[in-house]
Amino acid sequence: MDAYRHLQQEAQRHPELVAGPSAKIRVALIDTGVDQTLLDETFHGMEGASFVSDGENESPWWFARELHGTHMAHIIHAIDPYCVLRIASVGDARKDILAERVARVSDGPSVKSSRGSQIP
Repeated sequence: MDAYRHLQQEAQRHPELVAGPSAKIRVALIDTGVDQTLLDETFHGMEGASFVSDGENESPWWFARELHGTHMAHIIHAIDPYCVLRIASVGDARKDILAERVARVSDGPSVKSSRGSQIP
């Protein structure tokens, strides 16, 4: 945690080195999805897709049963509050994240999930 605090202090001392609102960096979060009810309006332009399906239904990327992805979103947002998160839900829980789902996300810059959702 000391290294993280050091980075935050350096960013505060040198704001010219930190991306601002006009330089939005896209960050892919490949995890359990996020619970949007726990995120506020400062999370800009968040989009996502679910790669979790039982064949008939797809678990939504924006309603996570396990909060690991939501916690990761908060950490990323704390580092760069101007970034745009691209969420890829690849498991309902950390223990059911499968390599095949992760591979489908990383197949290309614009990937569709089983039900047509897309990560730009």
